[in-house]
Amino acid sequence: MGKIISLFLFLIALICSSCGSKVPIADVSQAIEDDKIVGKWANYEKMPSEKVEVSVFKFNEKEYLAWLESEEQDSTEVKKESGFYRVYIVQIANKHFINAQDIIPLDPDERLYYFFTYEFKSDSILTLSSLKDVDSTKVSEFETSEDLFRFIKENLNNDSLYDDPVEFTKIKDF
Repeated sequence: MGKIISLFLFLIALICSSCGSKVPIADVSQAIEDDKIVGKWANYEKMPSEKVEVSVFKFNEKEYLAWLESEEQDSTEVKKESGFYRVYIVQIANKHFINAQDIIPLDPDERLYYFFTYEFKSDSILTLSSLKDVDSTKVSEFETSEDLFRFIKENLNNDSLYDDPVEFTKIKDF
């Protein structure tokens, strides 16, 4: 499976057992504003049979709404998936972390969080890396945001915490 589809799988609830968390890294009251993420981002130039587009809209001062669309084409069919996410950003030391909460489940207790760190290479190039488990410590199993925040802060420079970066290109401003 390509990196693009791997990233998509980290974003949607289908991989709840892998990294979906019931708690965010930090409460939205600790969020920062970063409007550079607003726009339509795509990653499909390297593998035209797999494409992911993410549209990010400003919702309020510190929150964003993200609409994700994925398409994978093989010789027999085209598989399409989509999802809506409430997004906000927290900063730990010099890194920005996205808290992406799946907002499709009707039951708020089923709305899991997915986490990414990101960097801008330019105004139109963004790299995302999903967070992953470190040794036997699972990101999805933290019961409080305070403990998760502390874990990330302690492992900030541990390469094992981050999946391979995936590059997105901004294709539209909003």
